[in-house]
Amino acid sequence: MRVTRFQFKSFRSRILTFFLGLLLLIQLISLYLVDIANTRNADTLIGEALVTTVQAFHNRVASRNEALMLAGSLLSGDFAFKTAFGTHSQRTIESALQNHRRRIGADLMLLLDLDGNYISTSGTVPGPSLQPGTRFPFPDLIRAATQAGRASGMVYFRDHLYSVIAVPLLTPVPSAWIILGFEIDTGFIQGLLQENNTRISLVHDAGGHRSIPVSTLPSGQRAEVEEEINAGAWSPETVYEMHHGHSLYLSYVSPLPYWGTEPAYALIQRDRAAAMRPYYRIRLLL
Repeated sequence: MRVTRFQFKSFRSRILTFFLGLLLLIQLISLYLVDIANTRNADTLIGEALVTTVQAFHNRVASRNEALMLAGSLLSGDFAFKTAFGTHSQRTIESALQNHRRRIGADLMLLLDLDGNYISTSGTVPGPSLQPGTRFPFPDLIRAATQAGRASGMVYFRDHLYSVIAVPLLTPVPSAWIILGFEIDTGFIQGLLQENNTRISLVHDAGGHRSIPVSTLPSGQRAEVEEEINAGAWSPETVYEMHHGHSLYLSYVSPLPYWGTEPAYALIQRDRAAAMRPYYRIRLLL
């Protein structure tokens, strides 16, 4: 069988084909470079969005702390509360704590002596570790409040993460410590979400073992993320990639101001594929 080779009919056709092929090649290279630039730009914008979400989280916590600090300062000079404290009656003090905690809208309220031992508690389930005279497990918070007159930060207290403030009870000299706190729970962090594909998890680090007590992730994905962050997918204050099953998430870890020996972090994540959809549409238009 004889094979017929293609031949240009004229030199002009050969030149035209060459330049058309060269133009097509240049366009393909240009589209490839533009696609790379758009992808890098998208990753940068997604990373900036993660950092913005972290800042919104810190700002919201700070705003709640300021409100608690104001309430605590007013309470430290409240005549009725000081009168209840002066009775030294456990039942009277507990009732006063319960009433004031509800009025303030705090999730947790503790009254400690100047040495940092419990006098009374409200907002948590009673137990042997909370008995009057028992040591409060965050002496560094009390030391900081003693030096500065007040203090605030996060504590992992009885399997819950709280943001707390500490102010002295003045009678008129400091006679006890008032601890007020609100729980950082799913409802609190849910209000920060601006995009459906953004996920926020709070990470508790107990001696190098990281767990996620609070998250907007589904339970199955939460277990996957816990496994990943304990296996080495952990890089605080940088944007990095983390795999959840078949999905790739851009992640950012922000340390939280904490008291005690067990650090806490906010882990913000966005599904990269979902966040990139607008850029994929631009790619198709190109």
